[in-house]
Amino acid sequence: MNENSSYPALLLPHDYLRRAHDFFCACKLLPDFHPSFMTLWPQHALFGHAIELVLKAYLLSNNVSDKKLKKYGHRLEKLHNRSVELGLPNNDRVERMVGFISDPYFTAMARYPNPETMGKPIVTIDQFYDDFDLLVQAVTQAITALPSPSLPSKVW
Repeated sequence: MNENSSYPALLLPHDYLRRAHDFFCACKLLPDFHPSFMTLWPQHALFGHAIELVLKAYLLSNNVSDKKLKKYGHRLEKLHNRSVELGLPNNDRVERMVGFISDPYFTAMARYPNPETMGKPIVTIDQFYDDFDLLVQAVTQAITALPSPSLPSKVW
């Protein structure tokens, strides 16, 4: 259990995965704009958050505390690196996706105009949808392979 809650600790990673799915679906529902006309900032924000939630689900399933997760913040590369250190299979495509999305997501480039980031190259994220699926599959497989906890009856 989470030390600050009566919520079963093992349910938390699954909750993070479900929330990641919600953000990913919202990202994909946004209309497609021509990349040379408009950068898809809302998609970047939603997609980056979906990646963050998936990686945090994995870390939570490996007993990384809520307090430690907060220290990682929105740093996708650090979250990914720590996940790999804890046994998440390293996949070149996932690593590439995290590398491309990490900076615009962490710097809030997608959410706030900033003269320092104007003119920096930005990628379209639809090219990473299959890579996101690979990440979700690896994390889901790792989480489902965990032994079932004995949950207190009051939760059910």
